[in-house]
Amino acid sequence: MNPNKRPLDFRVLFKQWVVIAAGVATASFLSDGIHFESASNLILAVLFISLLNVFLKPILLLFGLPFIMMTLGLGILFINALIFALAGYLVPGFHVLGFGAAFWGAFIVSLTTLLVNVMLSRPKITVKKSQSRAPRSAGGAKEYRGKLDDVIDV
Repeated sequence: MNPNKRPLDFRVLFKQWVVIAAGVATASFLSDGIHFESASNLILAVLFISLLNVFLKPILLLFGLPFIMMTLGLGILFINALIFALAGYLVPGFHVLGFGAAFWGAFIVSLTTLLVNVMLSRPKITVKKSQSRAPRSAGGAKEYRGKLDDVIDV
């Protein structure tokens, strides 16, 4: 077994699904162009969006890399909107009316995911002690005698 490979954690996967579901539900309440008929349709749409993110999104990112670089990363939002629109087209009971609504929905889902991940993540701050090196004196300058300094790596 590869020591770098981690086992699949279903709690993380479930958390991601819940966050996407909250984002899609929020987008449907904030936009007139996105709606779902029942909670089961919402769950089906979230599962389909997750599957598209796993299988289709890497291919779209690869082919859209020049566009993503030209737009300084905003092109990823267009790819997310395309996935959102595709889910609205293919999942029965989940409706996305046009690309503008899909773009708005993708933006809301991305924002929701960002906010939840920031709130639930623990900051990773390490404190290391390092010894300052004394610079060599040049031409009569005072010699510096350093102490141990605290360095914070974020």
